[in-house]
Amino acid sequence: MLKRYRGRQIKMTVCIGLLCDDKKAAVAVADRMITDDYLSVGFEHGECKIIKLSKNCLAMCAGYTPIISEILAPIIEGHIDESVPVLKLASKVAESYSKVRKEKINGLYFKPRGLDINTYHSSRVNVNLLRELDTVVEDFEFPEMDSDAGLEILVLGVDNGKGHIYYIDNPGTFSCRDSVGWMCIGSGYPPAETSLILNKFSSKVSLKEALYYGFEAKRVAEKSPEVGAEFTDVAKINNLVSFLSPKELSTLGQVYEKKKSLLRPVNNKINTLIKEAEL
Repeated sequence: MLKRYRGRQIKMTVCIGLLCDDKKAAVAVADRMITDDYLSVGFEHGECKIIKLSKNCLAMCAGYTPIISEILAPIIEGHIDESVPVLKLASKVAESYSKVRKEKINGLYFKPRGLDINTYHSSRVNVNLLRELDTVVEDFEFPEMDSDAGLEILVLGVDNGKGHIYYIDNPGTFSCRDSVGWMCIGSGYPPAETSLILNKFSSKVSLKEALYYGFEAKRVAEKSPEVGAEFTDVAKINNLVSFLSPKELSTLGQVYEKKKSLLRPVNNKINTLIKEAEL
């Protein structure tokens, strides 16, 4: 029987990708919570999880983050100082994901048995082992385990005046999410998406509005214990990638708190109406 590795089954984070300004710009928001299968507790890392790929494109990930640098390094090295079509970069990220995944499977399960992932079907191996190896190749997810933790990646960018969102997951497939205009990944995605829906978010809102709605969605997602509350990173893409300064993040925080204070009396009145209703 092949040994399988088990680890954390929750993508402990939230990453939010938004298109705005009639899909001419994009916004990325993320916490810094880390998922690591060798740790029994989650923690917030000091490094920003929004990773610049090129002048006009960035990536965020949820799941087994230690492997992300291995996947993205070739793309960053080749394009960090260029403006590149977003589809081209998303395709390269998906290819790198698939390549790294295959290398991990080969090292864990095939090489120790004197086999190679590319040629094992032509090798004379026991039929039961062959079936198990087929299952490993089909089901493998980072980090070397048969759980649903895996690794998800969002790629956001703007090219030729149009914003794009691509979603990449196991085993290295990618899909375009431009039609919806936003996507959230990680364990905090349900409250984050709920916040966007309640705020009637759409890709027609202005860049400033998108920055706020993304920030609010992340703050709401902090209600999930797996989402980090200590750090919030926000980037915008309006032809070029740029990160919000601490002062700008503080301003968003002030608007968020002000909105809560304005809604508090309204909520109190609603509660009073409910209590007085003849039900």
